[in-house]
Amino acid sequence: MLKSAVPVARAARLRAKENSDAKPAFVAALTDGEDFELLFTVASRDAVKLLDAWKKKFPELKLSCIGKIVAGTGITILDQHGSHQLNAHGYVHFA
Repeated sequence: MLKSAVPVARAARLRAKENSDAKPAFVAALTDGEDFELLFTVASRDAVKLLDAWKKKFPELKLSCIGKIVAGTGITILDQHGSHQLNAHGYVHFA
């Protein structure tokens, strides 16, 4: 997952800066449950076709490519410091 590609609201970034006890905005975007965006996968061979069709059909609605599915476990974050595993988790339902 490319950290800079994950949509994080400006208000969330400001709140995280104002409250030193708050989670970083990026972690909150991935683990909090009150606000959400639809997440889905598409075959890489269809990605450009999907993006083009999306822009035509929904010109005001952003579609973000945030990463790719690869063999292995966990979520790897790519950022300016390199790659590392995401260790934060959201609420576990039915636990």
